[in-house]
Amino acid sequence: MKQILAVAIIVAELVILPAAVFALEPLVQCGNEIDPNSPNISQFCKYTDLIGPGGLVDRVVQFALFFIAVPAAVAVTIYGGFLLLTSGGDEGRISKGKSVIKAVAWGLAISFGAFLIVRTVLTLLF
Repeated sequence: MKQILAVAIIVAELVILPAAVFALEPLVQCGNEIDPNSPNISQFCKYTDLIGPGGLVDRVVQFALFFIAVPAAVAVTIYGGFLLLTSGGDEGRISKGKSVIKAVAWGLAISFGAFLIVRTVLTLLF
């Protein structure tokens, strides 16, 4: 069990840590233009910069969904497949492996469905 946990941690680090490269852009895309010669000086953030599409909430949800939930789902699906492959005909392990894979599929479907609904509503409102 400790070996599986160690492998899962290493895989998680290899998947999540490269996502830090995408942290180069600021989370909130306002108040960054300091050039006084620019006609579009945006010194203050507006409500849509935080809540609207492309705002802070949208960027955090996208990061959580695509860089945390999807790699975690892949790791748990691999675990479910491992249970199926190593079941050796044991009905308990087969059913546990199938239920793990079904739970991952349902979790991803619900997560992406909620993301699409919220994204559509935010796009229509803002």
